[in-house]
Amino acid sequence: MQSEPELTQYRAISFWAVATLIVGLAAPLALVGPLLWWVPLATIPLGIVAFRQLRQLDPRYVGQTAAVIGVCSAALFFAWAVSQRMSRELQITAEAKQLADDYLKLILAGKIPAAHQIQTAAARRQTDEANLDAFYEAQAEAGRDLQTFRSLEPVKYLAGQQGKIELQMAEVLNHTIDGTSDYVTLRYEATSGQIPTPSGSVWITAKRDSHPDAPGSDWQISSISVSSPAP
Repeated sequence: MQSEPELTQYRAISFWAVATLIVGLAAPLALVGPLLWWVPLATIPLGIVAFRQLRQLDPRYVGQTAAVIGVCSAALFFAWAVSQRMSRELQITAEAKQLADDYLKLILAGKIPAAHQIQTAAARRQTDEANLDAFYEAQAEAGRDLQTFRSLEPVKYLAGQQGKIELQMAEVLNHTIDGTSDYVTLRYEATSGQIPTPSGSVWITAKRDSHPDAPGSDWQISSISVSSPAP
């Protein structure tokens, strides 16, 4: 008969391992936007402390599985959030460039009413493109807006210059998000001919409005200028 029973040594659960697990399980918050990317990144210092504590020669704590799950969850959702952001950035920029290209082609071709429609909010655009001239003649306010548009420096310099001036996007200046709207500013340079402006460039800002309650989005050109817009 043994004098006294063998007792299993009690080992507490590591606080740092539990903290790593909790933060790792909260990592899906990173999918909301870049402002919450710090959530999965916070598992890095927590995990380091947890694994150091758990790898002591005479460990008094357990919780390695919890720490591993937390770190893996954080890594998964951080990579997901970054790739999602980059994919959206590429998509939005490509759509903005396509809209700006079409817009400039209309101006260069002298189709100013059609270009002005792209600069008009989607809800107010005319679906009958064949009768745009009649529309602007009949609607006094719209006619005044069109005349103001014609007088803008980039428009009056570029109107009807197809074959004389060719434009190409030089850079994406910035992409900002304001609520459900994206704003993408692009700079264009002439690849042939010359833009008679002090800068030799044209800046275009495209706006994308998304609809949380409905699929799809609406694009419009919000500004065109011969100088870089204020950030």
